[in-house]
Amino acid sequence: MQEETKEVLGVVKEMFEMLSNQIKEVKFDLENQIKEVKFDLENQIKEVKQEVDELKQEVGELKREVSELKQEVDELKQEVDELKQEVDELKQRVTNVEARVVKIETALENETNRNIRILVDGHIQNAEKLDKLDNIENDVEHIKLKTDVLESVTRLHSFDINHLKKAK
Repeated sequence: MQEETKEVLGVVKEMFEMLSNQIKEVKFDLENQIKEVKFDLENQIKEVKQEVDELKQEVGELKREVSELKQEVDELKQEVDELKQEVDELKQRVTNVEARVVKIETALENETNRNIRILVDGHIQNAEKLDKLDNIENDVEHIKLKTDVLESVTRLHSFDINHLKKAK
């Protein structure tokens, strides 16, 4: 039995050595795979870090641009507030001008109406005077005609008188 035990021990030893060699090979393969995975992971980490750095840079630029935009928005708000104030002032001025225009229109209307009444009254008076002048002109024409007739009669009488004087 001893020989059998030695044989079994020899087989077990061989198997152990084979297992040990296989374990060494598996260990070596695993180490190589781990190295490859580690190398791949390191490369991926480097790429991710590079992308993160690029993103950080882009975020920094975006923050700067947002800050500039905020400043521009604040300036625009200030300009809008100034414009609102100017518009309010203009509205007040327009209201004042409208009130003045209404007063001027009212004054002009009243003055114009009064002046038109005065003109109409003057025109009526002139028309009445013209009517009177027409009557006077007719009377003058009539008197002129009578005077012409009287002058003719007077000449005729003067001629007759001169004739009678000569005949005497």
